[in-house]
Amino acid sequence: MLQLRSCKLQPDAVGGSRAEMPAGYPGLACRFCYKASNGRRFFYSSPLKLWNSFGNIASHILEHCTTCPNDVRVALENLKQQRGKTRARGSQKKFMELVWNRLHKHQYANANTSSDSSVTKRVS
Repeated sequence: MLQLRSCKLQPDAVGGSRAEMPAGYPGLACRFCYKASNGRRFFYSSPLKLWNSFGNIASHILEHCTTCPNDVRVALENLKQQRGKTRARGSQKKFMELVWNRLHKHQYANANTSSDSSVTKRVS
């Protein structure tokens, strides 16, 4: 989660697989490439989809992000090695629900404003 920041779906990005989501819909963005025109952003329609697709975010950072520092990649690889040893059953799902709820808390109150605050600040 330290490698992500909150973002809002921009009007020019609505459509395609995001046709059901209004402009201003909350999502997550890679903190390394989010400012680029092709920066990676993730918008999921439920906490279950976020949980089931979270591997796509790690895959982006580890394999596809051209601006991610190498030390971050090494640290993420080390975390992946420890993942099964330290995670309590069901804790990841609970964490994803917490992230989802905090991202969508004010979904429609400020739908047209952009957010640059870090998700980790909201989650911690």
